[in-house]
Amino acid sequence: MSLRDALIKVTEEYISESQKSTRDNALHKYIRKDIPKIIEDVLGKDRLKDFHVKASGGEGNWRKVPWITILHRKVSLSLDTKNPEANAPSAKWGYYPVYLFKGDMSKILLQLGQAETNVRKEYPKDTDTILKSRAAILRDKVPEYKDYFDDKILIDLHDKSFNANQVREAKRWVTSTSFGKTYKSRNLPSEQELRDDLTNMFTLFCKSIERGGVLERSSIVTIPNIQRSSQIVDHKDDGVDATRGIRTISEYEIEHKEKKLVSRYKKYLEKNNIGTLKKSKIFIPEANVNLETDGWIVESRTLLEAKAHSDRIYIRMAIGQLLDYKRHHDPVPNKLAILLPELPHDDLVNLLFTQNIDIIYEKDDKFFVKKSKEK
Repeated sequence: MSLRDALIKVTEEYISESQKSTRDNALHKYIRKDIPKIIEDVLGKDRLKDFHVKASGGEGNWRKVPWITILHRKVSLSLDTKNPEANAPSAKWGYYPVYLFKGDMSKILLQLGQAETNVRKEYPKDTDTILKSRAAILRDKVPEYKDYFDDKILIDLHDKSFNANQVREAKRWVTSTSFGKTYKSRNLPSEQELRDDLTNMFTLFCKSIERGGVLERSSIVTIPNIQRSSQIVDHKDDGVDATRGIRTISEYEIEHKEKKLVSRYKKYLEKNNIGTLKKSKIFIPEANVNLETDGWIVESRTLLEAKAHSDRIYIRMAIGQLLDYKRHHDPVPNKLAILLPELPHDDLVNLLFTQNIDIIYEKDDKFFVKKSKEK
């Protein structure tokens, strides 16, 4: 059976068959046993020696959203067990190419997506932020995706039959998308186009692994259970904290101005749908030091330091802080930026640009960005 025929079979039979028991069910068995063989035929077994193809309609009970995925044996390896190398990789870990079927079977999403389970357990309050940030990292790793796929995926995998937890999970599968393509079940492309899409997706997946995966490291990494030195958290309006223990009245006034500046910028980003402002908490074990950044723009992966004034002493301080934070920040920043109440004079602009630091400054209740030209 062709890949196209397999996708059609699932979309046409799943809803009716899912009303029955999974035990000895022909479709449930077909998804689990036969579809992986079809994927292996499309890609070739030689290319899949480090991978595990898996398809699921549910374990015991039917899933609301069936899926077909290609897991790398290290990227999606669970380290929760005593002997992880003996286990097959799991869709609960890492990132991977995956077909996701909409609950009413009207659409199919092919995406480079991520496991929601391990991220939710590790970052319960920042799950969506981490997924979005890692999706952006993967796009940066394989910019070639633009030749084949979209990075703006507009699809709801859930329908009215989903409970609240199922809706939340389905939304996060879409949130985790780095790039992909949506098909209408009743108007699927030709067999050749489907094969080409799958081959291109798999090739980009392999390249993303070779280029360091979601943590921007040069070797293949396992995503779970990594001891991190930084954590992205929500940015409250009063959430700019000083890094020294004893402060003068003047320093309190400066801190207050920085808080107000960050608060205004956060609201400006949200109002204009430009980005999401968070902040990062950094712990350095060997020095027993906790640091907290002023801002992290999720979509552009920009690390931000705010200063209440644009004088030289504040600019120099911001440069040192940004370079220090950058060394420990996870994810690795794409950009560094200083947030100021006004544009500094030309000499200080040039100073910041020598360090590849962008300038975000306020003028007439708006914010503008003066970008450095990287050396």
